[in-house]
Amino acid sequence: MKTKKKLRIAFITNNYTPYQGGVAQAVTATVHELQKEGHDVRIITLDFLGTTEKDQPYVWRVPCPIRFQRKKNWIAIPWRRTHYIKNYLTSFDPHIVHLHHPFLLGQTGMQVARSMGVPTVFTYHTIYTAYAHYVPLPQAITRFFIRRIVPHFCNRVDRVIAPSSAIQQLLHDARVHTPSQVIPSPIREHFFDNQAEPTPHNQPLRLLYVGRFAKEKNLPFILDALAVLKTSQPVSCLFVGYGPDYDEFKQQVQDEQTRLGQNKVEFIHKPPLEKLIQLYRNADLFLFPSTTDTQALVLAEAMASGTPVIAVPGPGQSDIIRHHFNGFFAETPADMAQRITQLDYDRPFLATLARNAINTAQRYQPTVTVGKLLELYAQLLGS
Repeated sequence: MKTKKKLRIAFITNNYTPYQGGVAQAVTATVHELQKEGHDVRIITLDFLGTTEKDQPYVWRVPCPIRFQRKKNWIAIPWRRTHYIKNYLTSFDPHIVHLHHPFLLGQTGMQVARSMGVPTVFTYHTIYTAYAHYVPLPQAITRFFIRRIVPHFCNRVDRVIAPSSAIQQLLHDARVHTPSQVIPSPIREHFFDNQAEPTPHNQPLRLLYVGRFAKEKNLPFILDALAVLKTSQPVSCLFVGYGPDYDEFKQQVQDEQTRLGQNKVEFIHKPPLEKLIQLYRNADLFLFPSTTDTQALVLAEAMASGTPVIAVPGPGQSDIIRHHFNGFFAETPADMAQRITQLDYDRPFLATLARNAINTAQRYQPTVTVGKLLELYAQLLGS
């Protein structure tokens, strides 16, 4: 049973606006649902843009006098972070401190919370070694320290949330002894409304990718699949998002147009939410080539919009995709191409996958995931 007590909850995260990635979106959706249920939540994060941020009153930022961009990512170096986090937490007096990173603010937040006797929860959002190339240090050194720091951090908090069962297994393999629980992050409610009708059989399939454009997302895999497609008619493939490799990948598509044949490839950079929702609903299939995502919330967004998924196997895919039920796994580009071709010829089966995808996505409703989160909080608080 989730607690009926109205809680004061501090979320501490290094990723928040102006970032638009999975962590920031998961934090936003979770906080909004907690607030709807009457809980008092504060978000403590970095000051990426100075005075230009238009924050809600519940967002508190740690001053960062050094701010810059590296590979199109905002970087902010906090100043006196222990001082500010201690002041924030002391004035707020939270029942729970929920941490979303094991570094920077997360590390300090954990230490301050422990000194105050406040229970701590950590959500393991990311396979951190897969993102080591963003740190401007030799990769061997970076990965070595990540493998030491992250398990140690997990063993100092009171509970660890794994967004998927594969991540819970990763925690076990890393000798994390803190009790863990699988609770997926929610997606925003907007994605659950008014799914679109499927494309008529006499029209080309509409394929979609949504996410960051970066090395770890493995985007050339999709181009390789398009190059071997043997559908009855050329498909259209839309790439949507942002990231350090956006321009480079767009140029790669132009350079490889001959290899891609008659298949139509287009790009949309950082669409607003309303436009993004419509793009999901207009697509017939969602393609996902990443192998490093811990839960890949874009898969739940696609399924909530009635769009089945073809994905490369990975930790974030294992809990949401049921092979031959709401989508397919594809080990190779040829596998992905073969599944696209199969569904191009069998549109009734594609419609069945779409209905199953919608049902699957209900597990990611904010009311469902936050209900589980509140049960975990109640266990920690003994209420």
